[in-house]
Amino acid sequence: LLWKYLWKVDQIAGIAAGPQPERLSNGDYLYIYNIDTGWPYHPNPLGRCSIGWAILDGADPTHIVARSERALIEPELPWETCSGGRFMVVFATGLKPIGNDQFYLIYGGADANVGITKIAVRVVEDIES
Repeated sequence: LLWKYLWKVDQIAGIAAGPQPERLSNGDYLYIYNIDTGWPYHPNPLGRCSIGWAILDGADPTHIVARSERALIEPELPWETCSGGRFMVVFATGLKPIGNDQFYLIYGGADANVGITKIAVRVVEDIES
């Protein structure tokens, strides 16, 4: 039940798989997933669907190294909200590595449009003293 640990459970109705995880420069994986809030049945400021992220351990991908406390992308632009806030949907469909822990994230909006954004991951290594 990995989904229970990816997002605050009281804010979601479910987690849906996003694009394939991609390996980071330190060997861990970037995992992008889709959040179904259950809206409009359960009012939520994130809208119907938003996008979250998690970093999975490269040696044991069932171990979550870090995860989003807030949505990476939530519906805000007119083409994501269907210009009237009726659909309020964004969902990740593709993740293209472009080097140096940067990626193009391809995503859908309002169940009718496609967008792309660039994201960067800052890899921070644990330092033990």
